[in-house]
Amino acid sequence: MEDIHCVKCSPPLAGLLHKLLNVDMRVLSSVDVAPFLEGIDNAIAACESIINGYKRLLSSLRTKQNSLALVHRLPDEFLESVFWRTVDWSEGSRNALLLSHVCHRWRNVALQSPRLWSVIVVSGQVKPSLFQVFIGRAHYIPLRILLSDDIKYPGRNPMTKLASVASEIYPVWKRYHDLSSHAQEIRWKFHHICTGAEITSQLNAMSFNNLELLDVQVDLSDPPQPVISLSTFSQGLPSLRTLSLSCGKQEPVMFRAGAFHLSEIISALRLMPRLESLTLFAVFSSWHVPKDYAVHPVTLHKLKTLHLSDRLDHLLSLLQAIETPVIEDCYIYEVGSRSNVPSLTEVYQRLASPVERIIGHPPTQTYHVKLAAQRCLFVSPRWLFEISPIIPRLLPLRKVQVVLDSDNRLLTQPQRLSQVSAVVSLELCGPLQMADTYNIKIHAALMLSPTLEIIRFKSCTVANISNLAVLPSPTSEDTTDLPRVANLKHLRFENLVMTLGVEGAVGWSTAASPIVVLLDILKSCLQTFRKLESIEFIQCGFSDEEAAAVAAADERISVVRE
Repeated sequence: MEDIHCVKCSPPLAGLLHKLLNVDMRVLSSVDVAPFLEGIDNAIAACESIINGYKRLLSSLRTKQNSLALVHRLPDEFLESVFWRTVDWSEGSRNALLLSHVCHRWRNVALQSPRLWSVIVVSGQVKPSLFQVFIGRAHYIPLRILLSDDIKYPGRNPMTKLASVASEIYPVWKRYHDLSSHAQEIRWKFHHICTGAEITSQLNAMSFNNLELLDVQVDLSDPPQPVISLSTFSQGLPSLRTLSLSCGKQEPVMFRAGAFHLSEIISALRLMPRLESLTLFAVFSSWHVPKDYAVHPVTLHKLKTLHLSDRLDHLLSLLQAIETPVIEDCYIYEVGSRSNVPSLTEVYQRLASPVERIIGHPPTQTYHVKLAAQRCLFVSPRWLFEISPIIPRLLPLRKVQVVLDSDNRLLTQPQRLSQVSAVVSLELCGPLQMADTYNIKIHAALMLSPTLEIIRFKSCTVANISNLAVLPSPTSEDTTDLPRVANLKHLRFENLVMTLGVEGAVGWSTAASPIVVLLDILKSCLQTFRKLESIEFIQCGFSDEEAAAVAAADERISVVRE
């Protein structure tokens, strides 16, 4: 570093400044003007040199000071991973640009990490020159690209009619879509289905050999006549592992038709040999799927996660069109209802085949079944049927969850599924309202068999336990299925709510207390289930007196209050 001198430490400069500042401009002759100006220029240059020197000195001191900050003790690799967490899908690599201007070290770390610059979000204000900088810094890393129809750029008229928006933003889309052939992730986001349909219909078919994730989101703010085209992917998606298509909000109050054709989705699935996760939310555009709709099934050999939410006929049609030999997690959620709703018996019959394909049915297989009610504001009641095999922990757990609308379903007694003929564990979840109790009671009766060994009540009220009629009680008349439960060994109550609720316990007087009802049920259970080994109460709402009374009823009863 060059020497730094102040006025006192630099006598030549001090003398020059003293001379120049004390010159009387009124007596300065024309002959002396040129030397005087030259002296001023020299003095200014000298002062600026000193100031710049001090600035460099201050910078060096701040660098030393900042090096003691805790953040600068982090290794570059850890710091880079923190930076990567800030690169989201709202701003993309713009966040990395901000971080690279904080300090010299952060800039070096950012510039040495290609993935920080690989997220291109074409939404909002589009700056092509900035994106070119990002792409250049990403080097060889496959890009992650989000394309949205909400694009603002210089020259675009905000008052343009919606029908003309697609023609205006299509050139922008095409420019960055052409870069997607080597992308690792592609996300499309359409705020207007008409715009999305027009844009996607014009995109050329391309090869996407590196693509691992495809996510398409459509806000159904327009009439659902058009459809989003997936034809640009028709040349194959050999590396795709995750496919997510969604239309509208994730929890719709009113179901609307989606933005994709069922046949096109099935055709696209045939091009994804490595697909591991499939999520479809209210995507099918047709309001009606014929009962005789048939298609040659597509086998997804590597699919492990399947989450489907749609109208029931759409769900059943899709389940019949795919084969999933290694599925581990299946979630089927019915949204929306129409006239001619299938009865629960028909639903069970049509679900039987895909459920059997998903979880398998070897002779020695045993299952855990969970039944629960699901209620949402402005949405009709729904019930959850979850079935999973009881297998060694070293093997993957295959689980099927089905959430169906309760309305207009219980027209006939539902028939048994072959998969529930070997239920070992039954879990009933509350708290349940009166309508929920009736629905769960019907389905719980299907699970009562000689193979059943464990029944678990979770967050139920005492009234729920009594009214479900799964356990015997002195006042219960509906116990025709209980003799089949001859091998029950364990009862477990978790977070039991000590109340009879508004509906009360059927068969009991209104004056009966919850603890009296519970003790009588326990007494009946001990008399009915001869092989019963244990009854557990975990974190239930007992008072000290109630806990003591329950524990004293039999030596097989244990109460854990914490």
